[in-house]
This record gives sequence, structure tokens and C-alpha cells, in this order.
Amino acid sequence: MEEVCRSGGSSLVRLHGGADSTRVLVIASRMSAQVLPGFVQEEVERLAGLGVEVLQFHPDAVRPVPKPLRRARWWRRRLHSILRRICPSYPGVLDLISPEHQDVRRNARELRRMCRQIRRGREVALLGHSRGARIATLVPTFEGLKGVACFGYPFQHPLNGPQCSRTRHLAFLRVPCLVFQGSRDEYGCAEDAASRYRLSKRVALVGLTTGHGFDRVSGEEQKIVRNRLEEMLGLVPIS
Repeated sequence: MEEVCRSGGSSLVRLHGGADSTRVLVIASRMSAQVLPGFVQEEVERLAGLGVEVLQFHPDAVRPVPKPLRRARWWRRRLHSILRRICPSYPGVLDLISPEHQDVRRNARELRRMCRQIRRGREVALLGHSRGARIATLVPTFEGLKGVACFGYPFQHPLNGPQCSRTRHLAFLRVPCLVFQGSRDEYGCAEDAASRYRLSKRVALVGLTTGHGFDRVSGEEQKIVRNRLEEMLGLVPIS
């Protein structure tokens, strides 16, 4: 892997292709060592074979955090834990200031800063699985961004249920967003998401007969995923 650019402790590394490609796919990761599900990884490698440069975002996971900030984060998490136990309606909109959501937003800001360092004139698409999909959808629009592809978007937490921070921003997306969602996904299926949440007209839900790990995706559904990804990247005309 070759490091393309760095901002603070975060970095973009090149997995496939070269800088001469006009199309770039950036994988949003929740951690530097995150491995995509097998089917998603195969699709990424297939796109690389079509001439798409593939970069992966490695979030800041090693930079030391000052002790006062560590203490403040600990108390914030402790407060949210107490409120969750004593108040049935918690967190509601207060979930937007939860420690977890703040971490996701910070990663999204770091990713945008590095994406803006990609040479102008190139078309960029973001891709993420699970928490990586949350990060990708929170990245503000920048020049050259063609769209976002989400695999297994975590609409809700399997234990805590729906959370405002996971879905509120999806109503205001301004770039095309493909969401490939399994019918057995414990983080929410496409049918429930379409009826339960307010989504932007730019969001396209694609239901698949699979789970959160995208195991055993049928051949017909694989073709659907491939066609939609190629359309988003401009590799084939939109049908």
C-alpha cells in the first residue's frame, strides 16, 4: 500500500490503480485494519480492474489524546450511560451530541479534507460498509464528488434501536447515494428504512436477500449491484 496524503494522524492509502485514472473510489473505514465483507471486496477489486483507482481512508487511531481531553470524553460517555438507564426516552435528539456520533463526524471531516487534496478534474465516489457508510454519508459535498455507495447502512442499533444521529442527515443529502441493504440485516432492512425514515430523493435503496455481512448474494443480485456501481462511477450510461 502506498500513502497518497496525510492529515494529522489520518491518511489515504492507494490499494489499486494509479494516479493517472480519471475515476477514484475512496473506501471510508472505521479503523485502519477494517476488512470489507468478501462480496464487497470482490466488487472493489472488479472496479479496480476497470481502471478505477481505489484509495482507503485510514482514520486517526494512533495519535495520542491529551489527558484533559481523555478525561472529558470519559465523563461525557459516563453521563450518556447514566441518562440511558434512567430516562426511557433518552437519547432522542440528544443522540446528535453523543460521543459516538461526534467520533463519526470527526472522521467524516478528516476524510473530506483529504479528498479535497485529490487532483482536480477527477471524479470521486465514496464507499463504506456499516459504520464506514455512516462516515461516507456525513462527508460534506466537495468538487468532483459523484456519489456515495453504502453497503449495510446501520439505520439502527441491534440493541438500542433507532437513533437520530444515524438517519437525520439522510434527509438532506445532495449527492446520489446508493444503499445496498440486506433483508436479514439486523441494522435495518431496506423495506423498513423506506417506510420509517425520511430520506432525500437522492437516496436509492436497493434491497438484497442477504445479511449485514453480505454472505451468499445471488448471481442476479450481484449483477444489479455491479450495474448500479458502474452507473454511479460513470463507467456505463445510466439506464
